[in-house]
Amino acid sequence: FFLMIRRPPRSTLMRSSAASDVYKRQVQRRVRGVVLCTLANKIQPGSVKKINKMKMPFMQMENISAYLDACRAFGLKTSDLFQTVDLFEAKNKVAVVQNVLALKRLKN
Repeated sequence: FFLMIRRPPRSTLMRSSAASDVYKRQVQRRVRGVVLCTLANKIQPGSVKKINKMKMPFMQMENISAYLDACRAFGLKTSDLFQTVDLFEAKNKVAVVQNVLALKRLKN
């Protein structure tokens, strides 16, 4: 006696995969802002006064903005900064990497 296990329809797999991808992106956004704020505080303690750990998008964007404000305070040029949406919506990853590298050059 064999028990037959059926695979779910392909459309169901695609939907669950898409939902999983959305969740992963949300977690990554939240983590990125927190990590950057933590980095800024390692460079200069207290440079980011409050790090939001909530899931709400505007809180995540607030973290990124706080990090960018800290970068300005560290003396980074405007050309070395990125826009909040560049990281939040992954629109310009190159600008984000250039920012981190400029921060590294500034602190060396």
